[in-house]
Amino acid sequence: MSTQISGGRLRGQIVDTPDGEKTRPTSNKTRQALFNILGQNFSGLILYDVYAGSGSVGFEALSRGANKVVFVESSELVCQIIQSNTLKFELGPQVQIINNSANDFFKSFLEGAVEDNTILFLDPPFDIVFPDLGYIVAQKNRFDSIVIQYPTSLKANWLKSASKIKKYGVSSLAIFES
Repeated sequence: MSTQISGGRLRGQIVDTPDGEKTRPTSNKTRQALFNILGQNFSGLILYDVYAGSGSVGFEALSRGANKVVFVESSELVCQIIQSNTLKFELGPQVQIINNSANDFFKSFLEGAVEDNTILFLDPPFDIVFPDLGYIVAQKNRFDSIVIQYPTSLKANWLKSASKIKKYGVSSLAIFES
């Protein structure tokens, strides 16, 4: 399985994705909508791609000028594929890969300072009990934006504080801005 970068300097490049892993690359339609909402130019921004999966959103942000992307992914195999794509696209210094669960990552990350111009993108797996992300949303004033991709059928109290909600079939984006 693979996905294609739709904009920026890497437009048309293929992002390799794991075979047989339970990753669900963000669809081209949803990814394009995300960048239409957040803006096409990511110059000067830092993106945290949490539950990174294939990393397609992070690579799209780098293609559109992001200074840095931090991929957080629990699967070691998937992290190796993200590293392989990083080398293929010659993005080494702009990429940090953290092989850790999102919960463990957030325990330490949210205690520290957050750099300016930071966007947090979360795309938890849909095929498990969807995590309660209220504690992340409560931190929205520390980020330029928090974007959460979630199953459209999800009913959660933390969605009520979203600045925008966009629905794309079975998948939706909730945008939280300070």
